[in-house]
Amino acid sequence: MKKGAIFVAVVGLMVLQLSFMFYMNQFIVEYDTKYPVVDCNSVRQVYGTKMKDFAVVEWSHLDREDRDSGTNSQGAYLCYCNDFYKERGIMATLTNVVSASIKGKVVSGRICADLIEDIVISLCLSVTLTTSIVVMNYVLRKIIIYLVEQSGSKTWSK
Repeated sequence: MKKGAIFVAVVGLMVLQLSFMFYMNQFIVEYDTKYPVVDCNSVRQVYGTKMKDFAVVEWSHLDREDRDSGTNSQGAYLCYCNDFYKERGIMATLTNVVSASIKGKVVSGRICADLIEDIVISLCLSVTLTTSIVVMNYVLRKIIIYLVEQSGSKTWSK
């Protein structure tokens, strides 16, 4: 009876840990798949010195639903913001970029803020998940050792 209760407790803790990991991983995947993978070397060759203008145009055409679905028309936008972040660091999220669109209309905004913020959130979620797995495994190990000792069985783990 006692060993059965211990088994149920250990399995319950493991299911709880797996549920938490699955739940957190859903958020990480959501942020990681929000933007498509782009070959920035090819994009730089295609757009050349006009990459900033095309990046602003692509950004201005993306509404919230398009960004969440990961449209493929984000090449110049993603590469420009990547380069802009490497050049300016976190200040790239605060910088207002101004450019003329194809129709001559002036478009401006903090175009890289969403992308950089999403990258930072994804990184924080990944670190949180990794840290919580280590902590949960440690706690689970201690609980299992305690439960086994309470059952009267021998354990070589201390």
